[in-house]
Amino acid sequence: MLPGPAKTRSRGEPIGSLRYHPTSRSDSLAPRGTDHPIAAGGETHWNPSMPIKATDVKKGQFIIWEGQLHQILETEHVKPGKGPAYVQAKMKNVKVGGIKINRLNSDDRLDEVNVDRRGMQFLYDSGGRGDGPFVFMDDETYDQIEIENDTIPKEQSQWLKENTECVVSMFDGKPLSVALPASIELTVTDTAPQAKGATASNQNKEAFVETGARIRVPPFIENGQAVKVNPETGEYLGKA
Repeated sequence: MLPGPAKTRSRGEPIGSLRYHPTSRSDSLAPRGTDHPIAAGGETHWNPSMPIKATDVKKGQFIIWEGQLHQILETEHVKPGKGPAYVQAKMKNVKVGGIKINRLNSDDRLDEVNVDRRGMQFLYDSGGRGDGPFVFMDDETYDQIEIENDTIPKEQSQWLKENTECVVSMFDGKPLSVALPASIELTVTDTAPQAKGATASNQNKEAFVETGARIRVPPFIENGQAVKVNPETGEYLGKA
């Protein structure tokens, strides 16, 4: 369950202004076409797609919240014993990186922003230290881009190995987020041998995989074996 919301709103109160005030032209999301912000009088005005109901908000969507672009990270539909149902949404401010949980009334409407989702292949960590920038190649154009660690944090980048296929959400050429596949195959590089008498039902043991990430695996898994891992939770899914 998500923790309590950062703030509440009264029923029927507007969710967000369609106006975004960048601190400078260089760090704003520049205009491009009718589905993108339009600069006027030093301000940037959003032209979002059709509003969506709070109950229809899904993980991964981008919305305007309090005048700024946010990504939905997690949602929870709550039906209290008393009072109307509501939605708790965990959101990330794309510009500043802050994460908050906000409470949405079921009949609230939010403005969704269309983004360009591109299939990309991870090539390498240009910094060579595991903290980026990370180089990806577009599957269609073969263009290469660098993505900083504030866009793909450690909890995601620790699973990246060469040629991993991802989906990168872009807005006006700027990467906003990276979605990893639901399952990644990785080779176990360091784990203790199976103890005598251990069975698959025994408690899992610690193991390190080729990217340096640490996971828990069944006792029968050995060094050199390939396993499937859920990169969102770090959960062992089975042998590859």
